[in-house]
Amino acid sequence: MKKEYKICIFVFLIMSLAVFSYIRFLENKFEEIELVCKTKATLYVSSETYIDFDKALKEIAFQEYDRETHNCVNFSKELKEKLEDIGIKSEVIYGKQDGKNHAWIGVFIEPQRAEFISPDEDYVWGVITSD
Repeated sequence: MKKEYKICIFVFLIMSLAVFSYIRFLENKFEEIELVCKTKATLYVSSETYIDFDKALKEIAFQEYDRETHNCVNFSKELKEKLEDIGIKSEVIYGKQDGKNHAWIGVFIEPQRAEFISPDEDYVWGVITSD
């Protein structure tokens, strides 16, 4: 192979590597930007609270469901207790989902600060219905 061809191939490989590296650099920057944008929409809690919150959710969610003995009411009451143990006030809410009776958990979040809050006991529930 002639010397000129070897030089061209070498330059091509170096340029390809440079372009590939630059693309990877940009991909990482876009991931960082996306992460920052998502962070602005999340709750601000300590890492310890987040770990406890995540653990509580997983402990409850991975239990076995039984319509008669361990259903959504039991799951909700247990999660409410676990959340309050880590300082997150919550309430069991009863209503309809997909036309069926259901129970779930409501937590209190201050939207201006994106933080869990514990309101006074004399709060007022407001419900907007389609009726």
